[in-house]
Amino acid sequence: MSFRPMNETPEHLANEESAARLICQTWKVDIEKLSPTLYKIDWVLYRNNEPKAFAEFKRRSKKIDPLFISVAKYIQLLELNRIIGLPCLLIVQWPEGLWYHNIKHPVKLPLDLQMNGNPRGQNGDFEPVINIPLSLFKEVKNDG
Repeated sequence: MSFRPMNETPEHLANEESAARLICQTWKVDIEKLSPTLYKIDWVLYRNNEPKAFAEFKRRSKKIDPLFISVAKYIQLLELNRIIGLPCLLIVQWPEGLWYHNIKHPVKLPLDLQMNGNPRGQNGDFEPVINIPLSLFKEVKNDG
Protein backbone atom coordinates (compact mmCIF):
# COMPACT_ATOMS: atom_id res chain seq x y z
CA MET A 1 0.00 0.00 0.00
CA SER A 2 1.35 3.44 -0.86
CA PHE A 3 0.58 6.42 1.29
CA ARG A 4 -0.18 9.92 0.12
CA PRO A 5 3.00 12.00 0.50
CA MET A 6 3.14 14.67 3.20
CA ASN A 7 2.71 18.17 1.80
CA GLU A 8 4.89 19.68 4.53
CA THR A 9 8.22 19.71 2.74
CA PRO A 10 11.36 21.00 4.49
CA GLU A 11 10.88 24.29 2.60
CA HIS A 12 7.27 24.52 3.75
CA LEU A 13 8.27 23.87 7.36
CA ALA A 14 11.05 26.50 7.17
CA ASN A 15 8.55 29.09 5.85
CA GLU A 16 6.12 28.14 8.59
CA GLU A 17 8.78 28.46 11.31
CA SER A 18 9.85 31.87 9.98
CA ALA A 19 6.24 33.13 10.03
CA ALA A 20 5.72 31.67 13.52
CA ARG A 21 8.77 33.56 14.84
CA LEU A 22 7.44 36.83 13.42
CA ILE A 23 3.99 36.23 14.94
CA CYS A 24 5.53 35.35 18.32
CA GLN A 25 7.56 38.55 18.26
CA THR A 26 4.72 40.79 17.06
CA TRP A 27 1.86 39.44 19.16
CA LYS A 28 3.97 38.41 22.19
CA VAL A 29 2.75 34.81 22.10
CA ASP A 30 4.31 31.37 21.94
CA ILE A 31 3.36 28.90 19.21
CA GLU A 32 3.24 25.11 19.30
CA LYS A 33 2.72 22.96 16.24
CA LEU A 34 -0.28 20.67 16.56
CA SER A 35 -0.51 17.07 15.40
CA PRO A 36 -1.69 17.15 11.78
CA THR A 37 -3.47 13.81 12.19
CA LEU A 38 -5.40 14.86 15.30
CA TYR A 39 -6.18 18.52 14.61
CA LYS A 40 -5.62 19.08 10.87
CA ILE A 41 -4.52 22.66 11.56
CA ASP A 42 -1.06 24.01 12.24
CA TRP A 43 -0.77 25.87 15.52
CA VAL A 44 -1.99 26.79 18.96
CA LEU A 45 -0.96 30.29 20.10
CA TYR A 46 -0.58 30.80 23.82
CA ARG A 47 0.65 33.31 26.39
CA ASN A 48 1.69 32.45 29.96
CA ASN A 49 0.86 28.78 29.25
CA GLU A 50 -2.75 29.71 28.43
CA PRO A 51 -4.13 28.97 24.95
CA LYS A 52 -5.21 32.16 23.16
CA ALA A 53 -5.99 31.03 19.59
CA PHE A 54 -5.72 28.27 17.01
CA ALA A 55 -4.30 28.97 13.55
CA GLU A 56 -3.80 27.50 10.12
CA PHE A 57 -0.82 28.86 8.17
CA LYS A 58 -0.68 29.22 4.39
CA ARG A 59 2.04 30.73 2.22
CA ARG A 60 1.17 32.05 -1.22
CA SER A 61 3.58 33.36 -3.84
CA LYS A 62 1.10 36.05 -4.95
CA LYS A 63 -2.15 37.61 -3.81
CA ILE A 64 -5.17 36.28 -5.62
CA ASP A 65 -8.58 37.59 -4.58
CA PRO A 66 -10.34 35.67 -3.20
CA LEU A 67 -8.10 33.32 -1.26
CA PHE A 68 -9.41 29.78 -1.10
CA ILE A 69 -9.09 27.27 1.72
CA SER A 70 -10.31 23.70 1.81
CA VAL A 71 -13.71 23.19 3.39
CA ALA A 72 -12.12 20.58 5.68
CA LYS A 73 -9.68 23.16 7.12
CA TYR A 74 -12.42 25.79 7.38
CA ILE A 75 -14.72 23.39 9.25
CA GLN A 76 -11.91 22.41 11.63
CA LEU A 77 -11.25 26.07 12.52
CA LEU A 78 -14.98 26.86 12.74
CA GLU A 79 -15.67 23.89 15.04
CA LEU A 80 -12.76 24.73 17.35
CA ASN A 81 -14.13 28.27 17.62
CA ARG A 82 -17.69 27.06 18.23
CA ILE A 83 -16.78 24.42 20.82
CA ILE A 84 -13.83 26.03 22.64
CA GLY A 85 -14.57 29.70 22.01
CA LEU A 86 -11.01 30.74 21.20
CA PRO A 87 -10.19 32.77 18.08
CA CYS A 88 -9.39 30.57 15.08
CA LEU A 89 -7.17 32.30 12.56
CA LEU A 90 -6.28 31.68 8.96
CA ILE A 91 -2.81 33.24 8.66
CA VAL A 92 -1.46 33.83 5.16
CA GLN A 93 1.99 34.96 4.12
CA TRP A 94 2.13 36.83 0.82
CA PRO A 95 5.22 38.62 -0.53
CA GLU A 96 3.68 41.79 0.97
CA GLY A 97 3.69 40.37 4.50
CA LEU A 98 1.60 38.34 6.95
CA TRP A 99 -2.17 38.71 7.13
CA TYR A 100 -4.90 36.94 9.10
CA HIS A 101 -8.63 36.28 9.02
CA ASN A 102 -10.58 35.29 12.14
CA ILE A 103 -12.98 32.44 11.34
CA LYS A 104 -15.95 32.70 13.70
CA HIS A 105 -19.10 30.79 14.50
CA PRO A 106 -21.81 31.51 13.42
CA VAL A 107 -20.80 32.04 9.81
CA LYS A 108 -22.39 34.83 7.83
CA LEU A 109 -24.04 33.14 4.87
CA PRO A 110 -23.75 32.60 2.01
CA LEU A 111 -20.23 31.24 1.73
CA ASP A 112 -18.70 31.17 -1.74
CA LEU A 113 -18.16 27.45 -2.30
CA GLN A 114 -16.62 25.77 -5.34
CA MET A 115 -14.76 22.62 -6.31
CA ASN A 116 -11.05 23.04 -6.90
CA GLY A 117 -8.14 20.81 -7.78
CA ASN A 118 -4.47 21.05 -6.93
CA PRO A 119 -1.64 20.63 -9.41
CA ARG A 120 0.15 18.11 -7.18
CA GLY A 121 -1.98 15.39 -8.76
CA GLN A 122 -2.43 13.54 -5.48
CA ASN A 123 -5.44 11.45 -4.61
CA GLY A 124 -7.96 13.67 -2.84
CA ASP A 125 -6.67 16.95 -4.31
CA PHE A 126 -10.01 17.72 -5.96
CA GLU A 127 -12.13 19.08 -3.11
CA PRO A 128 -14.65 21.73 -2.09
CA VAL A 129 -13.10 25.06 -1.13
CA ILE A 130 -14.33 28.26 0.53
CA ASN A 131 -13.39 31.53 -1.14
CA ILE A 132 -12.51 34.31 1.33
CA PRO A 133 -12.30 37.88 0.00
CA LEU A 134 -8.96 39.53 0.78
CA SER A 135 -10.86 42.50 2.21
CA LEU A 136 -11.60 40.31 5.27
CA PHE A 137 -7.89 39.93 6.12
CA LYS A 138 -5.98 42.17 8.53
CA GLU A 139 -2.24 42.69 8.62
CA VAL A 140 -0.31 40.93 11.40
CA LYS A 141 0.98 43.80 13.51
CA ASN A 142 1.27 44.80 17.12
CA ASP A 143 -2.27 45.80 18.10
CA GLY A 144 -1.14 47.44 21.29
